[in-house]
Amino acid sequence: MWFKRIRTKMIRRTLGSTASRLVRDTHKVVPSGRYLDVGCGTGTLLTLASRFYQCVGLEPSPIAAAEAREKGFEVIESSFEEAPIEPQSFDMVLMDSVIEHVQSPLAFLKKVNHILRPGGVVVMKTPKFGGPAYRRHKSGWNGFRHGYHTFLYTGETLGRYLEQTGFEVLTRPKRDRLLDDILILWGRKLVDVGGH
Repeated sequence: MWFKRIRTKMIRRTLGSTASRLVRDTHKVVPSGRYLDVGCGTGTLLTLASRFYQCVGLEPSPIAAAEAREKGFEVIESSFEEAPIEPQSFDMVLMDSVIEHVQSPLAFLKKVNHILRPGGVVVMKTPKFGGPAYRRHKSGWNGFRHGYHTFLYTGETLGRYLEQTGFEVLTRPKRDRLLDDILILWGRKLVDVGGH
């Protein structure tokens, strides 16, 4: 336990927090544009991302949405499924700890595809089924929270969902690593031959 705390402190000091690393890696894929943080909470990632993007948050909790608005962000107060979002209105959609909670991941990702501009990118961060913590704890793994996580994913499963909903799974940056407990996948919206 003490080793893990020391290692975490060293990583944060050298590479930054997990949130800052996620934004930095995302910035490498999409350097600028209109950015939607689905499940933005109080606006932590929006604050970091606002250096590069025109940021909009989406948050169903009125308390968290109000706090993000106090930080100066536009926030759509709604569930993603019910949010009135214009087609092809974003260059980047980020979902940190969201996809494991949704009832219909394929329908959810189809809507993400619908609101992204051609060539736009989605990034998803979720607990990794089959990662080291799962292998160690088995049925006691934290990902098995009855009524809390609806679906759990391996990189292969989530990658297939992306492909089925009109995305190309990006290989760079790559965060589906054998020793990771967290899975991060980037998908680029495919542009069809008609240019739509």
